[in-house]
Amino acid sequence: MDIKRIRLLGKRHYYDADLPPEERYYAPSNSTILSLVPSPELDEWREAVGEEKAKEITMAAANRGTVMHRMNEEYLKAGHDLSVAQDTFHNDEELVDFTDKERKIGKSLFYKLYRLGWMDDIEEVIASELMMVVPLAGGYGGTADLVARFDDGIIRLVDFKSAKRPKDKVQKYLLQAAGYWMMLHHIGDYK
Repeated sequence: MDIKRIRLLGKRHYYDADLPPEERYYAPSNSTILSLVPSPELDEWREAVGEEKAKEITMAAANRGTVMHRMNEEYLKAGHDLSVAQDTFHNDEELVDFTDKERKIGKSLFYKLYRLGWMDDIEEVIASELMMVVPLAGGYGGTADLVARFDDGIIRLVDFKSAKRPKDKVQKYLLQAAGYWMMLHHIGDYK
């Protein structure tokens, strides 16, 4: 499968580019589907700060999350080589356009995860930034941050989070992880 990600009607969708165009289905992302769940707290926040400021804050949060994700990904791909994560921070073309503040916060988020030491327990990275699409429930897709076998032999799905969200958002994160796990079980043997 050659999974591609596109935006349709302003929302993220996935499709299998190996399928002939007439057989392709464009499946909404797991996150797009979950965005349909009402979030009164988020709506109140957007109204309080104004739509333009909310967009600015949201973009800054996405950018710092991208910095953290890229550093995590490169660190793990390099077999836990911290110098590779540092090199990514300084030289990754995707990150150089972000503000200094976004880059600094994203780097800080990476180091917080790094200092926890849990990444040292990874025995094997099975997949990183794994794009998936499945026909389940009418079709949906998503990108799993990390699928890894830990030193206890258990395969775990890891979804890095960097948002400063209230605790009530955890439910959506759990639903998102469940959606990823269902896709993993559909496309391969991850047990």
